[in-house]
Amino acid sequence: MAPNGDVVITGPVERIFGLDVRVEVRLYAAGDMARVLVTYTNPTGAPITVWTGTDNNYGSDDETTYAATSSGDAAFPTADDDWAVSSNGGEERDPVLLNAWQGASGSWRASDLGGSPGWFWTEGGLTVAPGATVRLAYFTKIFGWGTSDDEGEIGWADVAPAASMADGLDAAIEAAIAGATELASFSGRLVAGLEPGTVVANWGTVPGGTVPPAPPATPTPGRPTFTG
Repeated sequence: MAPNGDVVITGPVERIFGLDVRVEVRLYAAGDMARVLVTYTNPTGAPITVWTGTDNNYGSDDETTYAATSSGDAAFPTADDDWAVSSNGGEERDPVLLNAWQGASGSWRASDLGGSPGWFWTEGGLTVAPGATVRLAYFTKIFGWGTSDDEGEIGWADVAPAASMADGLDAAIEAAIAGATELASFSGRLVAGLEPGTVVANWGTVPGGTVPPAPPATPTPGRPTFTG
């Protein structure tokens, strides 16, 4: 467990297609969000390109409905989207989820989304330079979970008391859309456990790192340069 109460689960390093790959899952102490951080290190002297991605199970199966995406289109998310809000769209007890696979400041962007809900991959592959490390991160936030009392009445936990399941579902979706504002910048608890200056390719650079000095200006040949 991390000092701030987060639960961190770190898997072993595994050699996959020549890369040393490690997966770390951080369950935030607030109980509403998880981060999956995947680290790819190339121990060889040549670049390695691999196909990589994530396969998420929302729990809503064939009933998955997208209520919102970062582009404003509530249809199935595309590579242009950074996040999507999903639910099962009915009176079931599966949670409303906000899944985020990239940030606007990241240099590495999704090339495609498709297949089963949450399936994400780099169609052209991820290239890791010799001796380099590339990190990718994915976030999931949960907004309410349907519950039932002794009489079988279904409510919506952890959002707000609701007169009906539909009202609770709507409240959870609204909370999830509002919760996406936390993903606008790669900072705060999103970067917990990462050293300042750490680059996560699909999100950006952790604030607080040292900015490399600018290279010295090169004098124009044949012209004097004032240095006084």
